[in-house]
Amino acid sequence: MTFSLPSPLRAALLASALLLPACSSGSEHPVVVPWPHSMAGYDAALVGVLEEARADVLADPRDAAVWLRLGMLFEAHLMLELAESSYERAVELDGQVARVWYRLALMRGKNGNVDGALDAYRALEALDASYAPAWRRKGWLLLGAGRPADAAAAFERGLSIDPSEVVCRLGLVEVELEQGRAEEALKQLAGLELVPPASRALSHRLRGLALSRLSRFEEAEPELIKGRGARVSGPDPWMK
Repeated sequence: MTFSLPSPLRAALLASALLLPACSSGSEHPVVVPWPHSMAGYDAALVGVLEEARADVLADPRDAAVWLRLGMLFEAHLMLELAESSYERAVELDGQVARVWYRLALMRGKNGNVDGALDAYRALEALDASYAPAWRRKGWLLLGAGRPADAAAAFERGLSIDPSEVVCRLGLVEVELEQGRAEEALKQLAGLELVPPASRALSHRLRGLALSRLSRFEEAEPELIKGRGARVSGPDPWMK
């Protein structure tokens, strides 16, 4: 006779699994799988997919690919600390996949671990330093960490790989603003021939900031309004 658990009880059992050791066949040590504190409110289909991914990890915990899949599921549903833990395990098992180091760098950065993110970027660059979006992301991370000179170097490296990396160019504008050179920031913005729709809000925001720092407030206000919701992301095939 078979039966299924009521949804509330099922959710409670899932919650109790947070970072608890679970033995897997053929493993000398218990396997600790990152898990949410609670799955209450999550769609049942998502819970099922996560459970399947967790079961795959427990079935073969030495396979980096199953940890990567679990991390990607966590990341896709904004469980970023759990994603970071899963990616860390993936690179421990196989540190030769540049894209996994990239995902780990992004998660560490989003979780506020700047030094850890930079360590992951260095590991990525040792494997593959030719991916321009990684230099763009690293540049903005460094800007947020108060390191504009290092950020500029990252943006320049990204542009040397892909001159169409507009968000790297906008990053250099931000560097000028961080270093108190508002006039130069405006010159760089004026020199941009084509800004794609996804980056236009960012360009308006930067122009508004430059104008306001030059006390040109009437010109700055409409630019800042257009720049609301600006994002520093751009095309990123490795994240698909």
